[in-house]
Amino acid sequence: CCTNGKSLRAIETSVMPSSKDFIFIVEKFRKEIPNLTISTDVIVGYPTESEEDFKQTLKVMEITKPDIINISRFWPMPGTKAAQLKTLDHEIVKKRSKELMKLHNKISLEKNKSFLGKELECLVDEKSFGNFWICRDDSYKNIVVASKEKLFGKSIKVKIKRATPHSLFGEY
Repeated sequence: CCTNGKSLRAIETSVMPSSKDFIFIVEKFRKEIPNLTISTDVIVGYPTESEEDFKQTLKVMEITKPDIINISRFWPMPGTKAAQLKTLDHEIVKKRSKELMKLHNKISLEKNKSFLGKELECLVDEKSFGNFWICRDDSYKNIVVASKEKLFGKSIKVKIKRATPHSLFGEY
């Protein structure tokens, strides 16, 4: 994803884009590829992360609406510069992690609801429990279908009937 200037200086790297750059890049890509799936990683609770920094992270997620947010809590890796910094209070990190997950679930549900009623071409790539199968569309959306047929490896058309934050459910 991105980092704010304060954290960037703290980890002494220039590999990560700024929040402004990240928003620009995501908007440009989404304009060119409307069904693009955006995935990002967010480390919550970096030792120098202020409340303002965290709010900026939430703002960036609200603007860019990534399809996937991999949330990790900061953990000091021995031998790194970050390991020498004083860690944030565990309860603050836990609260921030939960707040980001809540936002991610809201974004995901909103995006998934936009698929209701649509018919998607999917590839069945996993057997779930019972008579359920997992398939993926061209944007790698997780879609669950029920069928007594053996569907593994088949391309099928699925009409989306229900949405949750992390899955779509359809009829085959």
